[in-house]
Amino acid sequence: MHDRGVSPVLATMIMVGVTVAVGLGVASYTIGLFGNLSRSAQISVISVDIDATKNEVTFELDNRGGQSVALDKVEVNIGSITYSSTPNKSIGASSTTIITINDLGDESDNSPDFMNGKMYTFTLRFSDGKILTVTGTTLSADKDNNVIVVSSSNMNGWKFIQESGDSGSASVISGYDTPPLGSGSARFVIGDSDDGWTLLLSNTYDVVRLDEITKLEYSSYVASASYDTITIALHFDIDDDVTDDDDSWKSRLIYEPRYTETIEEDRWQTWNPMTEGKWWGTNSPVSDKCSWAKACSWDEVLDAFPNAGIKVKVLLKAGSGWKSFDGSVDAFTIGINNINTTYDFEP
Repeated sequence: MHDRGVSPVLATMIMVGVTVAVGLGVASYTIGLFGNLSRSAQISVISVDIDATKNEVTFELDNRGGQSVALDKVEVNIGSITYSSTPNKSIGASSTTIITINDLGDESDNSPDFMNGKMYTFTLRFSDGKILTVTGTTLSADKDNNVIVVSSSNMNGWKFIQESGDSGSASVISGYDTPPLGSGSARFVIGDSDDGWTLLLSNTYDVVRLDEITKLEYSSYVASASYDTITIALHFDIDDDVTDDDDSWKSRLIYEPRYTETIEEDRWQTWNPMTEGKWWGTNSPVSDKCSWAKACSWDEVLDAFPNAGIKVKVLLKAGSGWKSFDGSVDAFTIGINNINTTYDFEP
């Protein structure tokens, strides 16, 4: 008995049948895959607008898919603190939606302090499990006229702190004389050489690199002083390298007008620490390069510490070694990436 092979015609028919079956399977899978994609939400971010004056973020979101989805959560990290909001806002199918977030808060319900000129990264979490990461930069409508009033009823993040001693005082007052902005200023009174008073702003400029600072300016007034070389100084707490794994405080970086300027009583004087000033550090490694005895220009500080940044605090200070002092400060301006903010101290 001879084995009978499959005839060429039958073999061809079988192969065609298998090919058609496989083809239908692939077609079915492909249609199913793209059908699901077209029905699912497909979100992209058109724009991110950050309003630093309101601590408000607006997202313009585009959904090109065939299914609506909700924005469940928004997160932003500023320094070591995470701020979040749970808007639960729907983005309809095949539509563009604008969502404004104004209730970002940390675990203690504190709001973030967005800073002009600074870039922030937001994480958006959606109801379908998708996660998008987007960045936005705060912008001021008028770069040269972003003024924040600091008053006794609303200090806008600033506060007076007595760092040493047990006498003297600090407050916002009317005067002295005619201040550079408005009618008031922040006054410091030192009664003893142990006294040290500061006007402190925390967190707003935390981790800002020194090379991102494009303007520094403030005005001070001396009503009376035990020495003719003292007036209110500008301090930064800094990390000498914000790119390494050690983000701890390293030193205070101090600008004192006395190094380059003649200080006079009973008149307002304006200081430009970046272009005309000298800086020194209180602790190593900053003091190794820029010491009290050998203060550095701003450019020399940047050359010595190219990755340095602010560590939490910006301070205006009087005292610590001064026998007596009575004077004021006003119109402190700090520019970040060419966007300036001026703080006007008023009673």
